[in-house]
Amino acid sequence: MKGFLFPCVALSAVFVCGLAGAQEEEKAPSPWTHRVVVVNGGATSLTTPHEIADTDAAQIGYHAATETAPALWFAFEGSYQKPLTVRMGVPKIESYRLLRPRMALVAPGLPQPEPPLPFPVPPGYGAIVYDTADQVVSDGRDGFTGTRSWMFAADTLSPASAGRAFLVGYLPEGGAGKFWMTVGDETRFRFADLFGVVSKTVEIRRFHEMSDGFGATVWQVVTVLGLALVITLVAVSPK
Repeated sequence: MKGFLFPCVALSAVFVCGLAGAQEEEKAPSPWTHRVVVVNGGATSLTTPHEIADTDAAQIGYHAATETAPALWFAFEGSYQKPLTVRMGVPKIESYRLLRPRMALVAPGLPQPEPPLPFPVPPGYGAIVYDTADQVVSDGRDGFTGTRSWMFAADTLSPASAGRAFLVGYLPEGGAGKFWMTVGDETRFRFADLFGVVSKTVEIRRFHEMSDGFGATVWQVVTVLGLALVITLVAVSPK
């Protein structure tokens, strides 16, 4: 056990330095800053949403909207007037330059939105809509995945009462297109997340229609894999 302590400390130092270098250019959400809920996971709905346990923790979902999967649904337990930080973006691909997705907070006690939502909501529920067409657009780049996005300014939405609530991302005009949506703004990266960063990076790059690989340097990728290996060896080694 003790024999692994020095490699752990040394590799951790290299890892932190490498990550800091990557973050100097980073503006867009990254698997380091946001827990990846789903990447292009297909259809979700009122009855089959992705459950969000903590809406303060930064989390992101990537969705390719189609006729059979028009919306991305998150579900959570809302608190009375507790604000939710939300944001959306689209891959920086020319065909999506004018794409303006929306996100609706669907919760009990909220007013009925105008125009109406393109999907049904439970009785007694209404919605507040975050419309990217009303938001300032900026260029974003994630230094680790190498992906680029057109990002829309973050906003806050608040439930009117406690109870089960939903965040739903969709395209107001329907049709096909890609967008990502985030909830929460507190980064809570865990060492356990190291094991999923590489696979999620490949998925995120494919979503942005980029080749498999990494935006980070080779050394940063090697550091991630090495640190994950060292932690595994420490965890399973006899005391």
